[in-house]
Order: sequence, then C-alpha cells, then structure tokens
Amino acid sequence: MRPVANSARFALASPIGNSPVLCYTKINEGGEGAMSPLEKKRIAAVKTADAINAIEGAPISSYARSLSASWARGELTGKQMKQALLAHHRRIAEQERQSRV
Repeated sequence: MRPVANSARFALASPIGNSPVLCYTKINEGGEGAMSPLEKKRIAAVKTADAINAIEGAPISSYARSLSASWARGELTGKQMKQALLAHHRRIAEQERQSRV
C-alpha cells in the first residue's frame, strides 16, 4: 500500500487496484495520542460497517471514509456526518440527472 494522506492517528492508504482504505496507526501507549474508550468504540463501529459493506459488495467512497474517520476522532457528531454524506449524495444524484438531459 502507498500512503495517500496522513493524520495523527489515521492514514488513508490505497492498495494497488483497489479503492482507498482507512488504516489505523497506533501512536503510543497512554499519554498524548492515546485513544479514549469512546474513540475505540467508534473505530470498531467504523470497521464493522466497512466489513458489512464489503460483504454486501457496496463500495465506500473516500469521502465517506474521511467522514467516518472524523466521526471516530470526535470531530463530527453522527448527525453532522449523516447530513454531510446525504448532501454529497444529493449533489451526485443531481449531477447524474443533469447529465441525462
């Protein structure tokens, strides 16, 4: 995998021939950079959702992955993440409609 973008705790990596994947990077044990119990639960929830989507064959956009990472870090609420993702998909749907006209 070659790194695409990095943050303190996550790296967006792109395996050759596949769509980007979000990889957790452990910084250290305790102290600065340690994860809270809530953050650990959120990361587990994101991994579970990604696994379910992979089983179902549903692609996950890099935008959705970045929103999930922001939610896991506590930078977005669940409501903000859903609103942003819905707005993104509405824009895509509108672009599709306009291209058919």
